[in-house]
Amino acid sequence: MSSFPLGTDVYVLSKNSEHAAKIVGPVTGPTTNPATGQATSLQTIRVKWTVRGGEDDVDIERVTRMWDEFGGRPKRNRGGTSPSTSTTATTGPEPAPPTPGGEGGVPCTAWALVSLKVFRTVQAAIEALDMYGEKLFEKRKEEEGSDYPVEDVYWKGTAWDAEVIKTTVIEQGFDFEKLKIERSDPDHVKLSDTLKKGNFLLDGILNMGWNSPRHAIAVVDGIIRENPTNLNLDRLWIGVDGVTPDREKGYFREICRAYQITRRCVLKGG
Repeated sequence: MSSFPLGTDVYVLSKNSEHAAKIVGPVTGPTTNPATGQATSLQTIRVKWTVRGGEDDVDIERVTRMWDEFGGRPKRNRGGTSPSTSTTATTGPEPAPPTPGGEGGVPCTAWALVSLKVFRTVQAAIEALDMYGEKLFEKRKEEEGSDYPVEDVYWKGTAWDAEVIKTTVIEQGFDFEKLKIERSDPDHVKLSDTLKKGNFLLDGILNMGWNSPRHAIAVVDGIIRENPTNLNLDRLWIGVDGVTPDREKGYFREICRAYQITRRCVLKGG
């Protein structure tokens, strides 16, 4: 059975971005050549595009549930409920948020910020993220209305919007720079080289078989500071273009965003 019930909100990954869609048909394929027994087409699933409309059959390996950046929480639709995280459609109360990556339920973003020495402890990171999450939530309510859902900003102690992460890091005395990693950008960085020196926060979609679809990790001087073990940078299996991981071998099958985190220098007497 497909892990995407009809009506599930998903992202369909392209080379440079991700596009919102809804599952409207079952999985089909792969088809095979009767003479050779070899696959002649990929396994596909029918989706309806949220923005441009229309429907298409897309490679199921390009489809992921609609998770927000950093921490893997389900994205809540305004006026609706979070997408199901089970393999079949469910009814009743909304499911509890998933445990983001990390050992023992430690939120991956908080662990990454400790690894990057933005915070000394996971608890301190969580408390600061929650505090700035609440501030952003109050701001959004003023701008969007009192019914703005808090889950669109943060899940307390679990996962946080990208703007919350950025504000939290900056308020600790660090610069937070988004790197250009889109292959279509002629000025894109080569992650395979850039990540060898400095402190970085990566957000992406883990390859099949890992513990959570959306995940954040710290990379410090070419070492992936994962919980509970460290990994060599080559585990990302970045391709010759310098930004795209190998979809079968890589720790991530898609690196969505990359940030460099650098402590700001403060001159004495300044």
